[in-house]
Amino acid sequence: MDSRRFDSTSTAPTLGPFLRGFTVAQSTIELAPGVALFVEEKTSSHWIATSGTLVILSLAAASHSDPSHVHSAAQVVSRAIRRGASAVQLLALFSPAITKPPSAEVRRAFLDAAHLGPRIDSAAAVILGEGFSSAIHRGAITGILTLLGFRSTVRVSQSIREGVEHTFRGSETAARALERYCEANIARG
Repeated sequence: MDSRRFDSTSTAPTLGPFLRGFTVAQSTIELAPGVALFVEEKTSSHWIATSGTLVILSLAAASHSDPSHVHSAAQVVSRAIRRGASAVQLLALFSPAITKPPSAEVRRAFLDAAHLGPRIDSAAAVILGEGFSSAIHRGAITGILTLLGFRSTVRVSQSIREGVEHTFRGSETAARALERYCEANIARG
């Protein structure tokens, strides 16, 4: 692990370790001493970050019709496995502004990525919001993640803290810093 200190405004000249070769902006944030978060990709509909073997996907409302987040996340997971990770953890954060189900194109992208399910040893889907609509989304996501064949536990909740605790393999200090980062930067809109 790179021992340099990073702050949330630093921009690295290269991409995160799993999306090299793509032309997207990337930043590195030090969550705790020796624990970095690499922002792999950031678009108007999502952002993807990694820390160790954890892949974080944050989705905004426009993601329901744009499959690029599925393709990019699958590439990040695949590259982590090719680089020696026996398994990865997945934390998906859903904006409360997501009110539509995924389009047919997004559902096809999920099915295309299903072969990666067994390589994800824990997953958490955080669907923020209260009420019936959010509860329906949590139920639908539970079904999708189960169908994708995760070999271990899947947790669906409305709490970023629960999602981080379920998927992050790091110190308590780094976990709280990751939680704060996710809360401050969840894809909105």
